[in-house]
Amino acid sequence: VLAAPAAPIAVKPGESLYTAATGEFTSVPVPEGYMDPELRRSELGKIAGTARALNKQVDEVTTAYNKVLGLESQMRNKSRAAINAGIMNVARLISPGVVTDRDAAALSGAETSVGALFNFLQGKGVDVDQLVRIVDPANPETFNVDQLMNVAKSVTASSIPSLLTGIQENRVEAVQYQAPQAMMRSLFSEDSPRMKSLQEIMG
Repeated sequence: VLAAPAAPIAVKPGESLYTAATGEFTSVPVPEGYMDPELRRSELGKIAGTARALNKQVDEVTTAYNKVLGLESQMRNKSRAAINAGIMNVARLISPGVVTDRDAAALSGAETSVGALFNFLQGKGVDVDQLVRIVDPANPETFNVDQLMNVAKSVTASSIPSLLTGIQENRVEAVQYQAPQAMMRSLFSEDSPRMKSLQEIMG
């Protein structure tokens, strides 16, 4: 005969409840520090995605830079293969993607063929080394190793601060959204091999 009691209604802090007996809406109190679980989950997903992207960029920079350093002695010993590999890795430091012949020529210190022609027409003579660099950027006899190493160091030095700033800002967001310790350790550990490699390059 008696009606079954109504099931309790699950509500979130901040939501309003309607009381039929009084015809009034009452607001559920919000505990201090409360965070909507769905919002937290969504934001932590975005933070993790950004952290992985930044870590990938760090890996690309450190790998390319360390490869150039490893090739330096071979480039100075006039190894054409090492020079080609060095050019490719420095080009990737500057802009990831396919390295064109023009990119290779620019990194070898060659001016454009038009520039060489204008110099000749202006009576400045012909710089044979420049012509060789235009036609054959990786020629061991004319390749400037010091110039390539300086470019690698400059590009790396300019990219690291922005990467570190991005990582720090992302870490602060993760703390604000109460990221689990496992997530903090896997994505933001300062003792990781990745961060140690970055610190060594900075040093």
